[in-house]
Amino acid sequence: MIFNHISDHLTALEHPYPSSNQLKKALSDLLFKEDEESLEEFMKLWLTEGVPYVFKDIPILYERVRTLLVKELNIDFRKVFMIGSGKLGLSLDPKKFTSPFRYPESDLDFTIIDEKLLKKMEGDFWKWKEDYQKEISIPKNKKEEKFWKYNVDKVPNNIERGFIDVYKIPARSRYKTRYKFTEIIPLIRRLILKYTKQYFSDKGITFRIYKNWESFFNQNMLNIKNLKEIFHDKLQEN
Repeated sequence: MIFNHISDHLTALEHPYPSSNQLKKALSDLLFKEDEESLEEFMKLWLTEGVPYVFKDIPILYERVRTLLVKELNIDFRKVFMIGSGKLGLSLDPKKFTSPFRYPESDLDFTIIDEKLLKKMEGDFWKWKEDYQKEISIPKNKKEEKFWKYNVDKVPNNIERGFIDVYKIPARSRYKTRYKFTEIIPLIRRLILKYTKQYFSDKGITFRIYKNWESFFNQNMLNIKNLKEIFHDKLQEN
């Protein structure tokens, strides 16, 4: 089997918390070389493994949060992890690439890989969509109505790609799997507050559920490839 040469910038990338400069060089190099093999290796090691930046001072707290999620949702602990700036210490979002994690502004973004849980969440979405269209479930105000209209159209596309963002389904008790997260999130918030004295709002603790590893890697590969435009623009400026 023949493997691509490992980029010098990638071998220099510190784990689990790379510097801003290291991350820019490594991803820029891999994207312009179109080295998808190394990009997937980057995602495996830096996105799915290691203690998240937000828990770096109390690593066992991260495991306690995962234990809570495993027990409440009946899922495999190896398929629960964090991404985003709370994981790396830096953002991979093209709009704020390499912006550092900042408490309390930054979110805690959790990922779960579980097909059964996704199916249940899909069921809640379709039930909510039907309720909304029949005016059984009614938005509280115009702002909520705006989000509902957007999510009714957006979520089916996400389902097609193998994932759902939990917050895009209203937290109403009729939608049982979705509502379970309404009960779980305050538990996580209080657990973190107890040991770190840091308060995160419930809206700042998010969950995305994927069907399988393939859908996770496909979606995050797309997200990372969107960074190529940023690197291209920087080169044009120079």
